[in-house]
Amino acid sequence: MSPLFSKSWIVFLLFFPSVVWAAGDGNPFIGVFFQAFNFILFVVLLVFFVRKPLQSYYKTRRENFLQFENMAREKEKKIQAEYEEWKEKLEKMEARDQTVSERAHQEGEKFRAKKTQELQDLKERKQREAEFFLRLESEKLKTEMLKKFKSDIVTGAAEDLKTLGEASLFHKKLQENFLKTLERRA
Repeated sequence: MSPLFSKSWIVFLLFFPSVVWAAGDGNPFIGVFFQAFNFILFVVLLVFFVRKPLQSYYKTRRENFLQFENMAREKEKKIQAEYEEWKEKLEKMEARDQTVSERAHQEGEKFRAKKTQELQDLKERKQREAEFFLRLESEKLKTEMLKKFKSDIVTGAAEDLKTLGEASLFHKKLQENFLKTLERRA
């Protein structure tokens, strides 16, 4: 489909409802029908223009979250490896310490407990930090996306309604009410 044809098709679809409205002969059923048609047309055009940018935005945000999750898992593996390394070192110390006096054995147990607790504390702290960061980023993303979506809807509706051209007084009043409703919700 050529770009010229697609643009002219969109322009036709934008101006078609005003032509049909003028031919309505005051029949309330036809008026409601064409108002519904206008709304459906608006929603279809909104989806047509907003879908791809939103999909790409969500895709990049998802990739960022997946990268962060992978980094957090790598850090957790590193901490686990360090923990295993310390655990192995302590086990070797225990093997050597069997020949040493009871006091040396007690000191080794204290050292092991301390290092195990430090590693456990470190692991828990890193886990809490990762969870906090994910929650914070999630809330921030939700807020940004909601503001952006509302702003895009209001802007898109205003632009679409401005492009409809000249219309009857009733139709203009309907446009104004629609914009006010969107702005209140935004």
